[in-house]
Amino acid sequence: MKFLQNFSIKQKLLFICMLTSGLAVLMACVAFVANDFVSLKKQETAKLSILADIISHNTASALAFKDSQSATEDLAALEAEKHIDAACIYQADGNLFATYRSRNDWFKVPVPAMQRETYYFKENHLHLFRNIVLDSEIIGQVYLQFDMSGVYTLVKQRIAIGALILVSAFLMAFLLSTKLQKVISAPILHLASVAHTVSRDKNYTVRGIKQSEDELGALVDGFNGMLEQIQARDIELQNRAVDLQEANRNLEREMIERKNAEEQLLQSQKMQTVGTLAGGIAHDLNNQLTPIVGYIDLILSQTDSSSTMHILLTKANQSAKRCADVVQRLMRFTRPSTQKKTRVQIDAILEEVKSLFPNFLSSVITTYVRCQEGIWPVYGNETEIQTVIMNLLTNARDAMSVDGGTLLIEARNVNLGLGAPESKITTATKTGLNLKLGQRQGPYVVISVSDSGAGMPSHVLQRIFEPFFTTKEVGQGTGLGLSMVFNIMRDHQGWVDVSTEEGQGSVFQLYFPIHPDAISAENQERNNMPDLPRGSETILFADDEEDLRSMGRLFLEHLGYKVLLAANGEEAVRIYEEQQNNIAAVILDMTMPRLTGRQAVNKILKINPKAKIILCSGYTSEGDPANLLKQGVCDFIPKPYTISPLAISIRKALDA
Repeated sequence: MKFLQNFSIKQKLLFICMLTSGLAVLMACVAFVANDFVSLKKQETAKLSILADIISHNTASALAFKDSQSATEDLAALEAEKHIDAACIYQADGNLFATYRSRNDWFKVPVPAMQRETYYFKENHLHLFRNIVLDSEIIGQVYLQFDMSGVYTLVKQRIAIGALILVSAFLMAFLLSTKLQKVISAPILHLASVAHTVSRDKNYTVRGIKQSEDELGALVDGFNGMLEQIQARDIELQNRAVDLQEANRNLEREMIERKNAEEQLLQSQKMQTVGTLAGGIAHDLNNQLTPIVGYIDLILSQTDSSSTMHILLTKANQSAKRCADVVQRLMRFTRPSTQKKTRVQIDAILEEVKSLFPNFLSSVITTYVRCQEGIWPVYGNETEIQTVIMNLLTNARDAMSVDGGTLLIEARNVNLGLGAPESKITTATKTGLNLKLGQRQGPYVVISVSDSGAGMPSHVLQRIFEPFFTTKEVGQGTGLGLSMVFNIMRDHQGWVDVSTEEGQGSVFQLYFPIHPDAISAENQERNNMPDLPRGSETILFADDEEDLRSMGRLFLEHLGYKVLLAANGEEAVRIYEEQQNNIAAVILDMTMPRLTGRQAVNKILKINPKAKIILCSGYTSEGDPANLLKQGVCDFIPKPYTISPLAISIRKALDA
């Protein structure tokens, strides 16, 4: 039945029930009416046969004596039978002997000729012929014509009753089917709803509810089993995707680190080449400059200070000393700095630099100096840091010497999250060019020097840190200023980022590692924070960075917890397996050697499915936090984090 294909399951069940019950009742009614009709016909035939036998017996003597009057009177007694329309007696030769017709016989069937002994139904009448026998000899025949209209009326009544029963049965079947079809349709519709939810939300944790132990229950079990397999496959695919992302990031980090090392090696080779050249030049120049300077000083002491000769010799002496200074600056490119590094306050250096502005900068340049309150101290040499800033200020001043502009010096604290080092890369952005010379995780003080000068094109930006490279006119620069900046930042374990756009200016950002005391002071300040959730349970803290493990221990012990440390995912799993009864919660870094955080999570949950696990990461792409929480992780803390979110997250996990 193709027309049923687009019906709902409820409509199909209702139609099938109605059709089945209707056909069954219809067949029963037809059989009942047909049987009743046949029974009535047999009954009337039997009654008519008995009546014919009586008439045959009563009229035999009248027929034998040819007394038609007596036979007619006997037939007249049939008037009591209202359904007898006609009757007649035939002689043996077939001649009509006596007849009877009812009062309403004007429309009835005419009396037939004599026939053999039989009966038949014709034109709403029963026709019956019965022989009249006397002394075993057939002397005639009696014929009776019976009106069947009463029987047909009775049959019609039976049909009407059957139709009423059929309609009642249809109505009852409809009501019962509407209610009872839910026994079959409800589980199927529920299963269809679950399938739609899974398809729409891609949520394979949903399960169908088993309502019976029949075939529908088996269908629900099969559907749930299929969802479990899909969910397991989906989780495995997600884990593999995350592992692949981690492998790609590790490969990318390795490639960038290699490129960074190559760039640094190339830069070091350049500096070594310059140093080798500078060493030879310095030796020869110093040998030549020594007598020149000595003789000039000797002559100057013997000449009148107001004489022209004295003035000329003084200028020559100054030039010789400048030449000696250039040689000394060249020598710095290959010799590691021997300057002592101490705790340096950047705000004090900026104040000192600011005091030089009136004599150092032109009046057409507007200057701003901003220093973050509570700026961290750095570990370095104050003189070298000031030299770096002054070299950048000199370049910024020269870039705005004609049209003037704005010069901004800004210092601020930054805490770089876990990230791969970046090599010396020049990238184009919507706002210009960006040159990065490296990046490492940890806390830094950033000093940025911004100018609104002419900016730099890409080919200039690529070479600004090369020795002797300069865009200034001859005699206005040696090309060693930014090379010195590069070397000083390298000696300080820092780096330089440069952003520029032609016609808009340049920004130099100096990243200085902070002094170790800064972290201790900050931790001490955080220790004084009130109302942090605390506890006394044992926490397993896993991170591959020693500094972060030390910080984690400091935070957790301050909060009252006992601490176990692990340096990688494999060690974390081993410690948890050995001491799972004592460990209340586990804090895992996402990116660790041997076993990643996600892999460690899976192994720990296999050991104890109810384990309290908190993940930390500096990467938002390590996995969707919502998916991690679905897989059994209690919380996700992005790096960098402070003690407050850590305390809240631990207490939330333990109290859950």
